[in-house]
Parts: sequence; structure tokens; C-alpha cells
Amino acid sequence: LTGSGIRARRWLHECMHAERLTVTCNDFESEALQWASAVHALHPPLAGRLQFTQIDARRWYERGYQWIDIDPFGSPAPFIDAALSSMGRRGILALTATDAAALRGSSDSACSRRYAARVKQGPASHEIGLRVLIGWAALKAAMHDRTIRPLISTCDDHYLRITLLIERSPSRASAWREQIGWCIESPRPGELDMAIWPQDASQCQSNPPLRILLPWHYPPVSIDERVSGPLWIGSLNDDRILLHFDEEKVLLKSGILLDSEDKIRVERDRQVIEDTEFKINEINSHNSKIRLCVRRRKDLLGLGEAAMWIGTDELASHLGLTGPPALEKLIEQLREKGELVAPGLSGRPGIVTSAPWSEIATIAA
Repeated sequence: LTGSGIRARRWLHECMHAERLTVTCNDFESEALQWASAVHALHPPLAGRLQFTQIDARRWYERGYQWIDIDPFGSPAPFIDAALSSMGRRGILALTATDAAALRGSSDSACSRRYAARVKQGPASHEIGLRVLIGWAALKAAMHDRTIRPLISTCDDHYLRITLLIERSPSRASAWREQIGWCIESPRPGELDMAIWPQDASQCQSNPPLRILLPWHYPPVSIDERVSGPLWIGSLNDDRILLHFDEEKVLLKSGILLDSEDKIRVERDRQVIEDTEFKINEINSHNSKIRLCVRRRKDLLGLGEAAMWIGTDELASHLGLTGPPALEKLIEQLREKGELVAPGLSGRPGIVTSAPWSEIATIAA
């Protein structure tokens, strides 16, 4: 699972106190390890220790790791038990799933086999897929007497990625279902009464919301095509992590700099530009994407536990509007009302909010 080994080397290049770190790159394919080792020889880390192992990650036997990153081709399902068994009492587990078809509702059978869940395909399937992935990880962790807390969750067209704090606590692991529930599209009256999102769903019988979240102990009237889950109903991100997202700091780490007080860095980046023949507009585009990526995630700060994505296109269709509401205006007016709202991470225009449905519907109309 090591690929070219670039992520491991970034740990040693970019982390504070990297001299204390020992990072292990593991892959079952000898050719992959040869490539990673060759790249490592060309670009050795400035501090810390990087080592290579050739072990079947499904049968990993070493113990006491503080951070494990599983980034396979396809699903992380075959590897999660070994990863959880290899962690110390407290650590970080990062999971990447590139089987987006399964987690976004395009392949019900694959989602059922790998994650014991279903996802309704639709505009919000990117977030529902993340919630299914986290909920599945919570169940697997509980089987190992461990709890989870999502630190950061993200997705793109072809992958979903979650980073979780894992702690050993048999008593708290027994209560894993407290953060598990269901997402229901086109909810029915009996389901609205028990919804935990939107907060006023029970009062919207005549104008029900697009979708609702239900807790585990109040399952939907029937498990049909409207239902996604079981899935995570808590927060997808930790505010303590989002608080440290800073555009300038990330740009220093990942951007291409032409002007900086760090003359060594500038000279290095100029060499990269020369080697790759990057043009100025390509450099500016690269740096702008980094800024936007950080800003969109920082915007999620403070949204709290009960917040979910709503697309402006589906909002217009649901409310019978002539066209979708302007995203910036919708966000501005909700914030003027004191509601927590942010642009979503999806490629589609939409908002992530904890605002009451009645407020959203009134402003959108």
C-alpha cells in the first residue's frame, strides 16, 4: 500500500519534530517497494527514519503504532482489522476508499458486502458515503474494544477519505450505536417526529425536508429505496483540527513559491518549475486551488454535530422554484439569521448547515 512512498516522505519533511519519527512503508509487491526505495534514495528525508517492509497488510502482526494510514486500490475493508489490532491504546487511523461506486450508491451489492450498508444514489451521496464509511469503522473499532472520533473527512470524484482518533475503551465501545443511525429521503410523517436533523423536522409535516437523519433506535418505517445506512450521524470533522487550518501555512508546505523570505525554498521551487516547465498561470492555478481547499474546510468550523449537506439544485426542485437560489446569497441570508452554514465540499453547489428546515425553505423561496 506504499505506492511511490511520497506520503511517508512528506511526513518526515513536513512534520514538527520529524527527527523523532520512524515511518514504515509496507507493500506486498516487491516491485512497488523497489520503486519506493529508489525514489527515497533520490529524495531522502531531512530527518527521522524511513523503513520498508514486505508483509501482507491483511495479516500485519506488529503492535503499538500511533498512526496507521490505509490507502489501497479499492476498499479498505480487507485491512481494517489488522490495522486496529496493530494500534496502541490511542492513535490515529486514516482510511481511504477508492470504491466510490459502492459508497455513492452505484453498486448496492458491493456496499452491502463490504460495509453492511446501503446508500441511496443522489445529490448528497458524497456525504452519505462518508457517513457510511465512518459508521462502518465505528462498528469494526467496537469489535476491538475501541472507540472512534472523526477528525477530518473529505471526498472527491473517485475517493473518500476519513481520519479517525482511535482510543481503547471497552465501556465506551459498547455504546457505539449512540452515533449510528439512518438517512431518509422523502421522509414520511411517522419518521419526521424522531428526526435529529433538521432540528425542526417534526414541525414540517406539510412541507417536509429533503432528507432527515434518524437515530439507530428509531429506524425508518421500512428499509426501502429511500433509506441509506446504517451510518454515522455525528460530526464529520473535529473543530480542534479545523481551527489550525491556515491558507498561508499550507501554501508554504504545498504551494509553489516564487517570492518568499525562505530563499532556499524559492530556489528549490524555481528548479521544480524549470524541470517541469510549469507556466505562471499553472502555478497561480495550483496555489489558488490550495487556498480554496483550505478555506472550504476552515469554513466548516463550528457547525457542530447536527449539520448536513443540501444542494441548491435539489432545493429548487423540492420547493418548486423556477431556478436554484444563488449560493452566496443563501449563505449570507442564513448567516444574517444567526444560522451556522458553509459551502459544501462537493463539486455541486450546496450548503452544509444546522439551520432549521423552515428557515432554509423560507430564504430559498
